[in-house]
Amino acid sequence: MILLGSTTSPYVRRVRIVANALRAPLRLLDSRTAAGQAELQRCSPTLKVPCAVFDDGVVVWDSQAINAELLRRLGPGSLRPAGDPVVESNLLYAIDAALDAAINVFYLCAAEPSTSDNPYVQKQRQRVGVAMGWVAAQVEGGRLADREGLGLAEVALLSALGWMRFRQTYPVDDNKELAAFLDMWERDGRVAGTGPVA
Repeated sequence: MILLGSTTSPYVRRVRIVANALRAPLRLLDSRTAAGQAELQRCSPTLKVPCAVFDDGVVVWDSQAINAELLRRLGPGSLRPAGDPVVESNLLYAIDAALDAAINVFYLCAAEPSTSDNPYVQKQRQRVGVAMGWVAAQVEGGRLADREGLGLAEVALLSALGWMRFRQTYPVDDNKELAAFLDMWERDGRVAGTGPVA
């Protein structure tokens, strides 16, 4: 499988971790290069990463869809099976809402630092804080702290937290549960080496 994306993308990282857990070989084609951009434009009408091109020619966009296809083709491997579908869905939705809002703030403020006080930016920051507060409560309540099971929700959270720490968009280390969760999983062999690199 060829995975189009960058080493900084938390969504690309999700796929890399799942591929590691399933022992699925992949080649990362950096979308920040001219060749990567050309291939992304050829394969994806959304021009978003990740985009996967499987060996049989099937092209899949979006990290959740790519991971679902990997699981369909290869089974769960060393990943824990999904639990209650409503709980899992809510966890993923909250993590993605926080991450998408943090990414919006990061890029808007990088492009125009004066937008920091913009009402839209403030609303996005509020969304990050509220969603991550809820997620932290789930970690503290044991819904995401299973030391034995790395599932899609854990992959999503550790990828989001790693990016937020890397880009300094959320004070991960101010919450001991979230910081401990991230630090624990960063040492896992399926996760190690997938962290954001500029």
